[in-house]
Amino acid sequence: MKLFFSVYNNLSNKEKLKFTLIFIFILLFLFLELFSLTLLLPIIKIFFTSEKITLFGESFFFNQYNFNIQINLLIFLIVILFIAKNIFNAFLIYNRKKFLSDIQINFASRVYKYYLNQSYGFFLDTNKPVIIRNLSILAEYIAVLENFINIFIEFLVLILIIGVIFFNDVFVGSFIIVSSIIFTLIILKIFGEKIKTYGELMNVYQERLLNNYLDTLGSIKDIILQNKQQFFINEFSKNISKQAQLNIKNSFIIEIPRLAIEVLMVIGISSLMLVLLTYNKNPQEIIITLTFTIALLFKAAPSITRIIYQSNGLSFKIDVIKKVNLLLKSFVNKDKTFTIRNVIFNKIKLKNVNFNYKQDKKNFVFKNLELNIPKNKTIGIIGPSGIGKSTLLDLICCMLEPTSGGIYLDNKKIDEKLKLSWQNKISYISQKNYLLNGTISQNVAFAEMEQDIDLNRLNYAVRMSKLDSLVSSHKEGLNFKITDDGKNISGGQRQRIILARTIYRRSDIIILDEATSSLDNETEKEIMDDIMNNFHQKKTLIISTHKSKILYFADKIININDLKNKK
Repeated sequence: MKLFFSVYNNLSNKEKLKFTLIFIFILLFLFLELFSLTLLLPIIKIFFTSEKITLFGESFFFNQYNFNIQINLLIFLIVILFIAKNIFNAFLIYNRKKFLSDIQINFASRVYKYYLNQSYGFFLDTNKPVIIRNLSILAEYIAVLENFINIFIEFLVLILIIGVIFFNDVFVGSFIIVSSIIFTLIILKIFGEKIKTYGELMNVYQERLLNNYLDTLGSIKDIILQNKQQFFINEFSKNISKQAQLNIKNSFIIEIPRLAIEVLMVIGISSLMLVLLTYNKNPQEIIITLTFTIALLFKAAPSITRIIYQSNGLSFKIDVIKKVNLLLKSFVNKDKTFTIRNVIFNKIKLKNVNFNYKQDKKNFVFKNLELNIPKNKTIGIIGPSGIGKSTLLDLICCMLEPTSGGIYLDNKKIDEKLKLSWQNKISYISQKNYLLNGTISQNVAFAEMEQDIDLNRLNYAVRMSKLDSLVSSHKEGLNFKITDDGKNISGGQRQRIILARTIYRRSDIIILDEATSSLDNETEKEIMDDIMNNFHQKKTLIISTHKSKILYFADKIININDLKNKK
């Protein structure tokens, strides 16, 4: 139950309400199930004794009828009841699936939203395969609720069946209860821990497979050039083979209880017959008791099988539940809405900024950093790769939080409330901004609905970034589709799309982080000229590079080493 409540407590109040409705329907179904089970005994009795029977005392209306009418009434009643019960059960199954589907959609969307609301540092500290794996196992996490519902239903049905047997014959009921408990304990003892271990290993190999996919796609050029295909094939085959073996073992273990139940029922019924005969009971009573008991046991057998199957499924998902629970606990709740307001400033200031990464707390990237960036000036930051230029830009953007010190607009420190408004003023052009799998217009307008795109701004951005040559070279024009992060266009065209995106966004602060380093000299010069013509003296430009030649229009050039060595 602790496992169930750990999942249940992570649901929203609306999701919990839906879950409660499921249980109300389940209780109604169980009432119909109980009524249908209690009708079996009088039908069996009336057929074996060929005599009128008495139900619920002499005054009950049923007892006034003769034998033939009683049979007809019982048969009619049980047919109607089973039809009604199964219609209601179909209704329950559909709504249970729909309720759980709605919960899964809402929960998965909420977790996805949590991810997107995390800080940039969270994504730096978390491996990409782990994020992909966590998002992919959310469906299994919610499936735990369905496992519990199914176990709950089957367990209650089983209790009803055993209760009816026990009410009819205490000895037979006691015999079945003891046998069932012993059998269940044996099954759980033998297989429970194995299935839990298989579930943990399954997640390990799932993460390794994701690593295989990402490593292969990310290194495909090196793989082909160095002829290393076989190494990656072997790694993939090893991991997928181990995952398949775990699936085989788990599937096999899950099937064993079903086979064992069949054998147990035959042994149990045979033993029960011998015991009843030993007690010298009336043969007719023995036949009635056995017929009623066997009918109910065959009704109970699928419930026992499903309980064991669902319990094994839960054991297999224990590791999934733990991982998602830890994930949810690790999230910082940033579901706060701050009004985006116009930020007016004359100077960006970094005051006494110290910064180090969580993974390397001993070594500071910056110590006592002081920097002033005037509004609408072009600042060049120069230095070799790997020395901290991108980290500095991330601090200015408030993507990373200083270990101490602060980022100020004039004399106002950028806090949590101001950060969103500040970031809304910034466009960031890196060496390789990601391109969406969408049209040119969708990439330039970036994450705007088609009907919300401002066509005048779009056409202006395309023209000013000199992207119109790409648009005119395709019959689809602005609807030409960019595929697989821009693999169907050149590097220069790619950067012009990002430049057009910046112009469309109308940002006041534009940051370029080695934005042209992968381009040839001619294309690099063209794009830097366009940046100068569009933004110099009109916007605040911060250009990070290891090439001094592209900073020919900068108002000030700062060597990153001077900032790092400042005491």
